[in-house]
Amino acid sequence: MDKLKTIDSITPSQWGVRSGCISVNKIRSISFLDDQLAIISLRGEKQLLLKLRTQCGGISKHGYSYRTRSGQLCPRFDRLTQVQSGIKCEIESIQPYIKLFED
Repeated sequence: MDKLKTIDSITPSQWGVRSGCISVNKIRSISFLDDQLAIISLRGEKQLLLKLRTQCGGISKHGYSYRTRSGQLCPRFDRLTQVQSGIKCEIESIQPYIKLFED
């Protein structure tokens, strides 16, 4: 219940998200849940949900690479490239993520 109450008070800036972007220096890892959603683990215990604009076939299985121009990962400007096919996948959003239930 405490986690549910916390959700209403969250602001993206508390997670280091500024104008929808996150500094790559804050990113510890990015793990894809499927071909459209990934969890970004930050230094410390916080996590973000990264959503791609569309399904990016095989990105969860084959991996990805990315390159930023500004040292930040930003929706609409940056893309993840699926390693095997070279398909570029646009980031739609980066938002705070709180896991409500443990596996």
